[in-house]
Amino acid sequence: TLSGRVKGDAVVIESDERYARYTFKYIKPTHFVITNLYRDQLTRNAHPFWIYNIINDAISLIPEATLILNGDDPIIRRFGLGRPNVYYFGMAENKYSRKETDAVYNDCYYCPVCKKKLTYSFFHYSHLGDYCCDNCGYKRPKIDFLVDGMDLDNNKIVINGKEIGLEFASRYNVYNLCSAFAVCSVIGVDEKLISRSLNDFIMKNGRVVRFRAGDNEGILITSKHENSTSYNQSLEYVVSVKENSELLIMVDAVSRKYYTAETSWLWDISFEKLEESNVKKIFLCGKYAYDLAVRFEVINLPEIEISVEPDLDKMAEMIKFPTDLRLFAITCFSDKDKLYSRVEVQTPTAK
Repeated sequence: TLSGRVKGDAVVIESDERYARYTFKYIKPTHFVITNLYRDQLTRNAHPFWIYNIINDAISLIPEATLILNGDDPIIRRFGLGRPNVYYFGMAENKYSRKETDAVYNDCYYCPVCKKKLTYSFFHYSHLGDYCCDNCGYKRPKIDFLVDGMDLDNNKIVINGKEIGLEFASRYNVYNLCSAFAVCSVIGVDEKLISRSLNDFIMKNGRVVRFRAGDNEGILITSKHENSTSYNQSLEYVVSVKENSELLIMVDAVSRKYYTAETSWLWDISFEKLEESNVKKIFLCGKYAYDLAVRFEVINLPEIEISVEPDLDKMAEMIKFPTDLRLFAITCFSDKDKLYSRVEVQTPTAK
């Protein structure tokens, strides 16, 4: 209202990580939900452990707040040490887990507490998984809200014994759903109601958008430039699809928050995942199309047709060419509207 009051029983705030320690001097959350920490916008954010310290400053302002944390992330798990009212969510080992990380690097190779090498029994992706420090005993905690069944091939998961259908079957989306499940359960919502509400949930925030380009049906998976884990999970979804497909990758503006032409993060993305995929065509587009092309020079993709086109209008015409391939697009928030303005966006509807 004009007097500054919020007409609501609950407020959900997504805070920028850098501003959290200032925001929460004035707004006192009852619950903090922290999902993950990866390398992200290194020009602005430096390193995940630097961001950890900034977020820790923020939550230290409210020692009585309840923490709801991703227990599979050894960096995030540390926020819960020495605090009451802490709940953890995470995923059990499943057929998609690996004995080695699928990322180019591991942001938590060493223990966040004593700095000795961590031992992992499995990884889900990046540095998320089941970890233990043999030196100080720091380890993955008991998980209160556990994805104890996951079948992405048949679009379903099980959280604390409750089955939930997936509209978008990706592991990072499973973490998002699990965190939502955890929050609602902690504040007292019946878990049967939570699972019904999350069942086949369609994201309407622009993260996953269906579109039409000419006669071709496409799916845009919005990722984050300067964040290789985000791109890796988008690529993981494309690779998991059994149909023959074509893939558009657009980098036209690196950031929407500041100017930078720094593209070294392209070398942190595991584009090598495409070597064993059903992708038959790749379009590299936008101002930095040739930076992408140089990255792809070192990948073994002899069976895939690769086109490089900086001009976005010409790119739009290329993907409208009639084909029997399933079309995917991967780009960032900073660039997605440039695709939307050149295709026909299909409005999502809830099931």
